[in-house]
Amino acid sequence: MKGKLIVLEGADGTGKTTQLELLVNRLEKENKNIVNLHFPKHGVSFGKNVDAYLRGDFGLKENLPSEFIAMLYMTDFYESKKDLEELIEKGNTIILSRYFSSTLTYQVAQELKEKEKIWDWIINVSSRLPQPDLTIVLNVTQEYAEKLMSNPNRVENYKHGYDRDQHEKDFNLQKEVRNVYKKNIEKLGWKEIMCVKDNSLLSIQEIHELIYDEVKKIL
Repeated sequence: MKGKLIVLEGADGTGKTTQLELLVNRLEKENKNIVNLHFPKHGVSFGKNVDAYLRGDFGLKENLPSEFIAMLYMTDFYESKKDLEELIEKGNTIILSRYFSSTLTYQVAQELKEKEKIWDWIINVSSRLPQPDLTIVLNVTQEYAEKLMSNPNRVENYKHGYDRDQHEKDFNLQKEVRNVYKKNIEKLGWKEIMCVKDNSLLSIQEIHELIYDEVKKIL
């Protein structure tokens, strides 16, 4: 029996890493064949190009074509295409932190003039990648996301001293990213997990249970 491909998505500062670890640990305890991968592959092969872009080594994102940025990510995904296909064929459940669904959101959010055209283009370019069986989007308000991004323990190695990359420190981009996620949820049938209720952030365990409920439907 073929495996499944599950993607955990969300704007920056939504707690994806924490929730990914909880989900993987729980499914492994249930003796599921789980493979956990993270995109971009920071510090490795084509992932290094993504790291360089996020740090601003290629210049400001506003001065770069959306297609160029998208292709930096796509080369990282396609490098892993055969590995993903083989893992799924062998019956593994792959759980990804971000995938082309992020590209389909962030690059559309950054595009000012031709959002529909770049959306269609990314859909076409990503069409030969393994397609997710489930895409979950964590929805956290900007207020709480800012607090999470300010956590000093969150700084990733690829940033080399930068507190935030050029996506994370752009408030207007983060706002538009949330808008595009919402549109993609409606258009593509992604599952949304509301992490804030009555102006209060749900507990880590409460959010985990909501995610697990969606995952167990397809496993």
